[in-house]
Amino acid sequence: MSILINELCSLYNDEQLPNLKISYKDFSVWEKKELESEKLQQAKQYWLNKFEGEIPVLNMPCNHSRPAVKCFEGKKVYGNIDNKLTKQINNISQQLGVTPYMLLLSVYYVLLSKYTGQEDIVVGSPIIGRDLSAISNVIGMFVNTLALRNTVNNKLCFKDFLNLIKENCLESYKYQTYPFDELINTLNIKRDTSRNPLFDTMFVYQNNGNPEISLNGINAKYYIPDSKISKFDLSLEIIPNKEILDFSFEYCTKLFDKDFIERLSTHYINILKVVLENINVEICNICMLSEDEKNKILYEFNDTKMNYPKDKTISQLFEEQVEKTPDNIAVVFEEQKLTYKELNEKANSLANYLRDKGIGRNDIVGIMVNRSLEMIVGIMAVLKSGGCYIPIDPAYPQDRIEYMLKNSQAKFVLTKQYLNDNISFDNIINIELDNNTIYNLSNKNSKNINTPDDASYIIYTSGSTGVPKGVTLKHKAITNLATYLNKYVTFLSNPANQTIASVTTVSFDIFIFETLICLQRGLKVILANEEEQHIPSKLNELVDKNHVTIIQMTPSRIQLFLDNIEDFPSISNLEYVVLAGEPLPDKLLSDLLRLGIKKIYNRIWS
Repeated sequence: MSILINELCSLYNDEQLPNLKISYKDFSVWEKKELESEKLQQAKQYWLNKFEGEIPVLNMPCNHSRPAVKCFEGKKVYGNIDNKLTKQINNISQQLGVTPYMLLLSVYYVLLSKYTGQEDIVVGSPIIGRDLSAISNVIGMFVNTLALRNTVNNKLCFKDFLNLIKENCLESYKYQTYPFDELINTLNIKRDTSRNPLFDTMFVYQNNGNPEISLNGINAKYYIPDSKISKFDLSLEIIPNKEILDFSFEYCTKLFDKDFIERLSTHYINILKVVLENINVEICNICMLSEDEKNKILYEFNDTKMNYPKDKTISQLFEEQVEKTPDNIAVVFEEQKLTYKELNEKANSLANYLRDKGIGRNDIVGIMVNRSLEMIVGIMAVLKSGGCYIPIDPAYPQDRIEYMLKNSQAKFVLTKQYLNDNISFDNIINIELDNNTIYNLSNKNSKNINTPDDASYIIYTSGSTGVPKGVTLKHKAITNLATYLNKYVTFLSNPANQTIASVTTVSFDIFIFETLICLQRGLKVILANEEEQHIPSKLNELVDKNHVTIIQMTPSRIQLFLDNIEDFPSISNLEYVVLAGEPLPDKLLSDLLRLGIKKIYNRIWS
């Protein structure tokens, strides 16, 4: 384009154009012959060696899920490197024997490594391809693309890394004539319709800038419109402009938002400033964050102080909710249900029975029952009595159950007749929850004897790394968590008409969220039975029958429902999904949002 404009200016200024020795057609014939020459074979071998083995894929964090088919919709974010920094770039480049291109490219590699955590990175970069003096004024496409593969070693100082970039660039220039498309075909790369082959980011440095145009005394300058196209996920173009450097980040709008790219742009400049200040700085010590960002991360984001009822226990928060919604349904199991008032009264009677039997503050009580209303009553009763409960899955092996009871020094165990036949309860008082006489005492709220520092429950680890260990949670930990979730989780801050399906086993910590946390806010808890827990079709019926609006699952389990949505249509009626226990794939998040689910939470209690 610059040749065309220069010739247009010459003709406009009544100047004679020089005669061309060869045409672009001649060059095409020469290039075809060159592909079969020994020199090109050496270049081919160089590039094949460069990309031997697994070729890295740049995994930039994106604002949006990557489309299945590559999209070319794009925009640009513009900026400039000021006069002071430009002078520093030129001075340091001269001192180190590198070009500004090499220095600025090195900074780009560091930026990409900081964002991705990757070391092996491929960046595309165009090269003018006019080595032959005879074609210097021939109009035509001579540009080739170099796929520059470099390793960003965090332990290196920037100066040493820059020298490695220099060596790699100079070596690549020797073999620049090997066509990029030939390299792609020769490498036989597995094509991915969502990405460009070999690399997803470009770095462009316009050595000559955009020269001024003179038309017989009329001065003009280049105007480059934003084409709204992005050939790659991300491209950085730098253009010298007198005493400054103009730059633009071109980005795919299907992947990135403007504010993300603006931050990226700022971080590029921040890295540049750091290395110009100290060329010997280790890459691992280069901080790309601004002072405001540092302040947010170190202070604002860590300012998590919040007022919460430090003088109350979780059972007291539940009693307060009972006063607000006594006649609302609290718990449903199969065809049975309890209102908030009924649940509270049954728990009070059992709590008074436990106190009469000698339970006091922090005494340990095992709860070993199958999923049932009695299980929830038992948990609430132990907390009201002043004790600390241990959830025990009846499906556990006998030796594990006995170990947990002995190790915790439990004084009581709440169970049912048919579950305790094979268990040894040495020195432990066994109370059977299906004995109705235990509910004959007063059903009024008793005086609370706990403090927030008392134990509320103990969860035992799986024991996969050795002997299972019990972890004790205090009342203040639950009330602290409850207060936070009440404020920031939509269905807890506005709990009216919300129903949650409890599908987690009682021995998992997250069962607390499905029960105690939700009950202190007035939600309806639908307790899944054993079949509904494990058989998708049964769970689908449970969700549909009870108009469930909230469910908590692992990502892999809810993926099973999505993969068979025709068989499990009730999932599309959910309003909120809470995911935990595994990484959350981007595609799963997108699929759930497309279903119309209002909000998806990921590990909200961590």
